[in-house]
Amino acid sequence: MTAIIIVRHGQTEWNMAGKWQGSADIPLDTPGLEQAEAIADRLATWEIDAIYSSDLQRAAQTAKAIAKHHDLNVIIEPAWRERHVGDCEGMTRAEILETYREMFEAGTFQAPNGENAETLAARVIPAFKQIERDHEDETVLIVSHGGTIASLITHILNLPFEDSWRFMAGYNTGLSRIEKTERGWRLTRLNDTSHLE
Repeated sequence: MTAIIIVRHGQTEWNMAGKWQGSADIPLDTPGLEQAEAIADRLATWEIDAIYSSDLQRAAQTAKAIAKHHDLNVIIEPAWRERHVGDCEGMTRAEILETYREMFEAGTFQAPNGENAETLAARVIPAFKQIERDHEDETVLIVSHGGTIASLITHILNLPFEDSWRFMAGYNTGLSRIEKTERGWRLTRLNDTSHLE
């Protein structure tokens, strides 16, 4: 069976401040490093054949903590980085609402100078298909970001990309899993953070 374990990165100071990070390269804070160790301990006995990570350091730090238990090198792949949020990078939700309230409340909000859902999917889906080709009958771990993970899961479930917010990995080090069957891919776990309890 081909399986992909998907993990969101650990916590950063911007997460705690409620700031939209997007492609800003923010490192893990101290609790984030502890979360990375917690997910690493949880996955220590799981079979993992390859580990991929976004090139942003919060994801790479999380991936490297996991990789230590598996004697694997982390494959850095920029396609797995977070959705670029343009002019909203570094802003809180309250600040975004204040500045772009009309667009936000209309339900059509698109961060100015940022990626839209289709652009994000256009880089995530080929990266996913490449892993599918390269790792048949293996278990692969991907460490990525909330918006990117949501885009992948939306694709797996064959739903409109504008609905990807419904699958947003809202918890740091949330663990999801997809498996390939004769009928296609299925989602077997979503945003599991029991290792933090």
